[in-house]
Amino acid sequence: MISDKMPKIAVIGDAILDKYIYGDVSRISPEAPIPVVLVTNIEYKPGGAGNVAANLARLGADADLFSIVGDDYNKEILRRSLQEFNVNSQLITDKDRPTIVKERYIASSQQLLRVDYELEDHLKSHHIDEIKTKFSRYDSIIISDYAKGMMSQDIMSFLKTQNIPIFVDPKPKNALLYSDVFFILPNVKECTSISHVEDDLDAAKKLRDDLNSNILLTRGSKGMALIKKNDDSIHLLETVAREVTDVTGAGDTVIATFAFFYSKGYPVTESAELANKAAGIAVGKMGCYQVSLDELLND
Repeated sequence: MISDKMPKIAVIGDAILDKYIYGDVSRISPEAPIPVVLVTNIEYKPGGAGNVAANLARLGADADLFSIVGDDYNKEILRRSLQEFNVNSQLITDKDRPTIVKERYIASSQQLLRVDYELEDHLKSHHIDEIKTKFSRYDSIIISDYAKGMMSQDIMSFLKTQNIPIFVDPKPKNALLYSDVFFILPNVKECTSISHVEDDLDAAKKLRDDLNSNILLTRGSKGMALIKKNDDSIHLLETVAREVTDVTGAGDTVIATFAFFYSKGYPVTESAELANKAAGIAVGKMGCYQVSLDELLND
């Protein structure tokens, strides 16, 4: 039954502060054969798991983001950028690591360079305990894994005790953590890497069987494929993208939209179709784009 109430969804994963440095290039440095960027604007946006939470909030969900950050100035910038999207920040501070930042230099709509600030390290046990104490009652859980250390067997064991649907955007190195979840949403590269099978649909079937989870596979220009447990049929969804400008964050859009509509009571297939439509809208925009409920349902 479809609910009028907006769902409450927890996002667990690696939050990233996306920093965009825009500028003009009119000369080459005399010190080395590299362009000189005259900075004209700096912009900050929530990335990684933060972008998933922003997508949920844009749709109208009550979104809580659980992630690890450093005890630094970038933590506050990330928190403010999440507040702009009405995301509830449940951030855990670790003084021994930096807030993850991806810093991009852009001129004439071209990315010239990306600089990453991060430290991959597993959570300390007292940080896991802190997450448990902050955890509330949710309609579903999204795991946005960027393999930076947020996800572990301890965290997954706790989340599975909540007995609510878990949706996972996986990284191959952590794939075994995600057995028996409700849905895994890999892209083709992730799926074939985990399954060690070349054909993407065969890889998705093997992933379903190996991890005992339903699969929603994103296939780029080929659209998506829905592969359920205990069902040998494959439901293919053709891409609805009118034009592709930037695929950045498209996977975040898919998992957020899919979990949002399922949590409202929509059937799996219809939720997947709406996620596919949302991705088609998002890739037509520059950068990470959060699709609103109005443009998705009325476009």
